[in-house]
Amino acid sequence: MKILWRALNVALCLVLAVGVVACAAPKPQPVDTELLGKEAATYPEVSFIVFSDPHIYDTSLGTEGKAFEDYIANDRKLLRESGEILESAMEMIKAEKASFVLVPGDLTKDGERVSHELCAKYLSQLESAGKQVYVVPGNHDVLNGHSF
Repeated sequence: MKILWRALNVALCLVLAVGVVACAAPKPQPVDTELLGKEAATYPEVSFIVFSDPHIYDTSLGTEGKAFEDYIANDRKLLRESGEILESAMEMIKAEKASFVLVPGDLTKDGERVSHELCAKYLSQLESAGKQVYVVPGNHDVLNGHSF
């Protein structure tokens, strides 16, 4: 019991010592204060949309059979509905006043060429509406062993 009290006292002293040192530390000061007195730079007003992970699936690849049903049963992606969902998203994005759209990856279910082509068709609607579209491929889009 005496050892336990001693250990608790040592732990309490350590916590208090760390607290005192932390409170007594000097406030950090910037090394270079030259920029602090200058007026902030002005930037053009811009707005953008980030649209991620559509996982579009071209239904011409198939939507029937045991393998497809097993996949759907164990995955949250709405593959059968992905075209309708993406179409709805395109309409919503076109209605916004954003200057550009960022799509950071996972455009397709597993990188299927026809799914990429379908996604490009949808994204071209945004370009036709005057928005700049920037795409970065994700892990589902390139070098994916599940694609065909």
